[in-house]
Amino acid sequence: MGIEQTLEERGKRYGDFSVHAAIAQGLQTVMRRGPGWGRLSDPQAQALTVIADKIARILSGDPNYADNWHDICGYATLVERRLAPAVNDIVEPTGAWRTWDPSGPIFGPGPKGTVVEAILRGGKRISHVTNWGRCLADPGTEVVRYRLEGDDE
Repeated sequence: MGIEQTLEERGKRYGDFSVHAAIAQGLQTVMRRGPGWGRLSDPQAQALTVIADKIARILSGDPNYADNWHDICGYATLVERRLAPAVNDIVEPTGAWRTWDPSGPIFGPGPKGTVVEAILRGGKRISHVTNWGRCLADPGTEVVRYRLEGDDE
């Protein structure tokens, strides 16, 4: 494929490059002026820069092109994986905590009206979940341990 064909295809997908560039540069200018920009690590700053570019592509071109949205998730995930868990997110299981068995009897909605607490892979704790299905609907959510409010086993 020649460069002219590539440019024509990209123009159809992402719109006029000057429009895209103006949006991308505007977003990046606003981000870099933010008070927290100087506190970002190189991967965080680069991810936000690329995400701004993807947003500009969405706004200047085809907003239904799934690859742009997928790329935004990918760059955010690359940063998230580099973050150390916050002290408050690390929970040592105590009391009636149980090991999660995805084939067990509570797979699905769980007991109605019961507040559930769970520990996810990596140590993050979530609480006040009343619907297991909703808790497990998020891609990448992996429950390691759980307990039911008032359940002393």
